Amino acid sequence: MTEHRLPSLGFEDWVERVFGHAVETQPQAWYFEPDCWSWEAPADVKLAYLARLFEDPVPPLAAFADSQIAQGLMYLLYNGASDYVLSLAEPAVPAALRLDCARSIHTLFEKLLAPRCTPTLSHLDEKGGGPLNAICYMWWDIFPGVPMPADPARDDLDAAYLDAMARTLALPSPAAQESALHGLGHWRGSGRDKAEAIVDDYLARHGDTLRPALARYAAAARSACIQ
Repeated sequence: MTEHRLPSLGFEDWVERVFGHAVETQPQAWYFEPDCWSWEAPADVKLAYLARLFEDPVPPLAAFADSQIAQGLMYLLYNGASDYVLSLAEPAVPAALRLDCARSIHTLFEKLLAPRCTPTLSHLDEKGGGPLNAICYMWWDIFPGVPMPADPARDDLDAAYLDAMARTLALPSPAAQESALHGLGHWRGSGRDKAEAIVDDYLARHGDTLRPALARYAAAARSACIQ
């Protein structure tokens, strides 16, 4: 793969390069094209941009279609396409910055994904899902930021990720709730007990009002019996 390496990018230019690509006319995602670009920047700078985007996503992404946003988020999240989220698990990056970025994930769900996703359940392949539903559902499944055992910030990062999922369960969006349950079902960072407790609290608070399919998915997530 021949990459066009860029030495520096301002935040607005970075957003344009990540999200400003056509989707329908591309045979494959832009970041798999042989002439794609890459940005040679320190991990702390990349994480600072991620945190800024996640904390206030609507204004910088206003010019892009949901399909472009979904494609750009996949680029940022998937470690086969970029190394952005891998920096969250890198102990050499300041812990405070990594925690800021980890905590901002919930804000991205609150401000962008929950309002724009359709109220369909992706684990059932329900029809009518919007362009952002897939990345919303798969977020924690492909998320490579789980801290390593020797990371001094491991416990704090675990707590931040679990808190992000717990808070997402309180959003009035079936798609966002399903995403958080998906993540909790796979979570291994701090052990099953904390993930199970979050699901128990969710069912205790909302069990009587949940769609049966979502309640069943929560029960499966509690037992780590999801794919």
